[in-house]
Amino acid sequence: MPELLGEIFRNLVRHKLRTLLTGVSISWGVLMLVVLLGAGSGMVNGSLQVFGGNPGCIFVRGGHTAKPYQGLKPGRQIQLDNSDHELLRERLSVAQAIMPAYFQGGTAVSWGDRSGTFLLSMLVPTPPGLAPEREVLSGRDLSPLDLDEKRRVAVLDEEVWRQLFRGEAAVGQWIKVQGVPFPVVGVFRSKEKGNWGSPVVIPLATGQEVFRLRDKLTMIRVFLTREAANDSAAAANRVRALLAGKHRFDPQDLSAVFLWNNATEYGKVAMLMNGLTVFIWIIGVCTLIAGSVGVSNIMMIAVDERTREIGVRKALGATPRAITGMVMAESLLLSLVFGVAGLGLGAGIVAGIGKLAAKADFFKDPAVDGRMAALAIVTMAAAGIIASVVPARKAAAIKPIAALREE
Repeated sequence: MPELLGEIFRNLVRHKLRTLLTGVSISWGVLMLVVLLGAGSGMVNGSLQVFGGNPGCIFVRGGHTAKPYQGLKPGRQIQLDNSDHELLRERLSVAQAIMPAYFQGGTAVSWGDRSGTFLLSMLVPTPPGLAPEREVLSGRDLSPLDLDEKRRVAVLDEEVWRQLFRGEAAVGQWIKVQGVPFPVVGVFRSKEKGNWGSPVVIPLATGQEVFRLRDKLTMIRVFLTREAANDSAAAANRVRALLAGKHRFDPQDLSAVFLWNNATEYGKVAMLMNGLTVFIWIIGVCTLIAGSVGVSNIMMIAVDERTREIGVRKALGATPRAITGMVMAESLLLSLVFGVAGLGLGAGIVAGIGKLAAKADFFKDPAVDGRMAALAIVTMAAAGIIASVVPARKAAAIKPIAALREE
């Protein structure tokens, strides 16, 4: 084996241009496959980011009735409150967690002589088992004690921090929210992208008490168990039925309570992403096939150039099997060496794309994982072996006498 590898290496060095052209076609095929797959993974991760990292979720918002029901006229407002949260928490067995919230846009927030209007988000802490919605940059996030003790604490989105503090430390400082002082306990970066704006986050119970909202809620988010997420439509119907019984509206009245089934929407996006992945593999494999054809053609030329050498080998006792193995080994070695080079270059390009698109909403953390890299190399090796079959058979069929007459 060492003698064979040394002989192949010497032959490749002796024909530098041929080796370079062959290597470029191989590396280009692997590079294109890796870049396409890496970009595809970035799109998949981005779609999950848009859904907040928790795709099995149903968003519930109050609306207005559109149908008469049990003697009640249409047009009634359905206002969600804490009792709705308790009802769902007690009666909805398919829920992993239920998170009530109240949102108030255009809220005046100030620090010293700097001020602005922002979204005020009155939330509860993220329960264990769910993906964190906020990446803490400094300080801390909301805690269960903040909610239970109705503490006056605030956590700022990084955009709010930049506008109010302009790079200065915010944790420990006091801001005013609609004139009410709140100490800042943390700064965060939202993991969920959307059109909510840059929020100032305070505990829900604190906001309801301080701003005299009684027990009103803007939204209730129902996070389903993994099993229930597979049939999220049934869970959504159960949520609507429970609220219909409490607020006395027709369960078929879709405008009384608005439900946005995150799991259903995520399923549609997931199907699209799966189709995109298949399409990327088709394009990548076609690129590899094109590269393999190039490798096969160049190996055919190499066999023609080495006709006399192959004839001498056969005259000295080399078997057709040995000649075939030599040609196939050279093709395989070329495929692996330049395939790894293409893989490395492709991984570097994917990493660069990730840095350039770091703040994009629908593109996040493109990467080349180990399985993808191994599959690309195995595919290239297989393509190299297949590409060498015809040249190897041609080389094995050379007759020594005819080859020795070649000049």
